Amino acid sequence: MTPLTDLKSRGSGACSSMTLQMAIAQAHEINRGLADISMVSAPAAGSHGSYIYAFSTPAGGFALVFRRGGGDCPAGCTVNEYWYYESNAACQMEAAGHYNPTWKDGCLEGEGSPRWGVPPEPDPARLCGADNTPKDIGGTYKFTASGLQQDCGDKSMQRMVTLPITITVIQESATPEKGTAIISGTGNPRLDGVPWQATFLRRRLAVMQEMSNLPNVCLDQSMLDLNLDFETKDPGSLNFFESHSITCPEPTDGIGYCKGSINLSLTRIL
Repeated sequence: MTPLTDLKSRGSGACSSMTLQMAIAQAHEINRGLADISMVSAPAAGSHGSYIYAFSTPAGGFALVFRRGGGDCPAGCTVNEYWYYESNAACQMEAAGHYNPTWKDGCLEGEGSPRWGVPPEPDPARLCGADNTPKDIGGTYKFTASGLQQDCGDKSMQRMVTLPITITVIQESATPEKGTAIISGTGNPRLDGVPWQATFLRRRLAVMQEMSNLPNVCLDQSMLDLNLDFETKDPGSLNFFESHSITCPEPTDGIGYCKGSINLSLTRIL
């Protein structure tokens, strides 16, 4: 569906004589408790508060989402409730759903479900009663990795890269929430071929590992943040940072060091 923000936008087909403003007025008649919500906003505008998100449907009609935001709205509104309306074959607005998500004891519950991407579907791992038991995802996976890379050198600069990355996942049979991930294809010897310690949740893998030799005068630090997700639309990301001395242990006035980084979005190759 196509987002709409102009109140004068006109439908087509059975809705050729109706404007967005008229569709909103019909929805207000159905639920007069929403009459105070009248400002139309684009769904991705980052608006915080109470708004209407409007769409044109493939049939030429209208779909409306009324969002009532509350709580700490400067922080993005900590309480939100949604009502959905859609035009029927005769171009009359009808109630099409209600979603009232609430947080309880650190998990999400609530009546109904989102429609038309407003709001985005919640992370299934955060739903109350969710089965977050680690599933077996061991194997070797290939990805196209795109993003920025900076080699650890005196004058190296960040550059855009697209790399074929392979990640081998080894999951412990006795404790499936633990295992390792071995990366290859980045070209970085500090990153490739290392059995990084991983944790598992549902069909997801996470590596968060830091190394530092401070307060050693010859600096050597690195950090890896790897996330793989085999159940949602976001397959994962790989972020690596390193900083280490390049002139130690020579007694110089200043110890030279380099910084390198890799920040990649991963797309799985099936």
